[in-house]
Amino acid sequence: MKEEVQISSLKDVSGYRLSDERQAKLLERELECVFCWTNADGHPIGITQAYVYADGAFWMCTDEGRARAKAIRRDPRTSVVVFTARKSKTL
Repeated sequence: MKEEVQISSLKDVSGYRLSDERQAKLLERELECVFCWTNADGHPIGITQAYVYADGAFWMCTDEGRARAKAIRRDPRTSVVVFTARKSKTL
């Protein structure tokens, strides 16, 4: 089932939203994400990180002494980016 999306401007990318089914398929199939947070100066940082997605949450591991753990305790606002590296335009 391919969903056709009509985009007339990149100012509004809401049309790129995945259906629940396609999102579930992506999260089940992929093994890594880009995990993003900010440092003390407010600069964004991102790393490739393995994850498990279960019960509506992303689970990742890190050592409590790592800079990212300290940064997340300081400011818990984070982002997770999951994407497929395959050339297919459909899931």
